[in-house]
Amino acid sequence: MSKKTFTKIQKTPIFVFCEGLTEVQLFRFLKDHFDQKIYVFRQIIDLGGLRDLAEAKKKYRKETTKISHKFDKRIAYLFLFIIDGDLVDSLRIKSFLSSKGCSVEQFPVNTEHSLLSLVGKNISQDVPLTDYRSKCKRKFKEHFSCDADKLDEANFKMLFPTIDVVSRVMPVVSNLLRPSQIIIID
Repeated sequence: MSKKTFTKIQKTPIFVFCEGLTEVQLFRFLKDHFDQKIYVFRQIIDLGGLRDLAEAKKKYRKETTKISHKFDKRIAYLFLFIIDGDLVDSLRIKSFLSSKGCSVEQFPVNTEHSLLSLVGKNISQDVPLTDYRSKCKRKFKEHFSCDADKLDEANFKMLFPTIDVVSRVMPVVSNLLRPSQIIIID
C-alpha cells in the first residue's frame, strides 16, 4: 500500500487596515457575504481615522511593525488599506502606501458618499473639501437614520446585493474576495 502525501499550499495572509470603524464594518460585511476563501484575511485593523500624510506614515509604521514582530517573517503578507479620498493629502497617502507595496482601496470622496450614491443620492460639492466630509456624514444620517458605522446588515444587503455592485464601488476589495474576476484598476 502506497502512502499518499499532500502538499499544503500556503495562502497569502492579508492584513486589512481601515481608516475608521465605518470601513471596518463595511469590509466585515463584504468578507462574510462574498469571500471565496482564496486568501486568508488575518486581521482587520481600525486606524482610528487619518488627518494627513504624516499621521498616515506614523500609523503605517506602528501597525506594520507590530505585525512583523508578531507573525512569521518568512511568509509574504499583503497589506490592504481602505481609506477615504476626502483629505487634502489623500492622493499623497495613497501614493505613499502604494510605494510600500500595499494594495489601496480609496473611495473617490468618502465611504458615506459612495454608499449614498448607491441609492441615487448624489451630493453636490458646493462647499470646500474640508466641509464636504461633514456634509456627506450629515446627508448619510438623514437618509439612513444612523451614522455609517452603525449601518445594519439589512442595509448593507440592500446596498450590495451582488459582487458586481462591490466591483463598481470597491474594485480592489472585490478582486481580493473573488479573484477569478478580471478587473482593471487605474
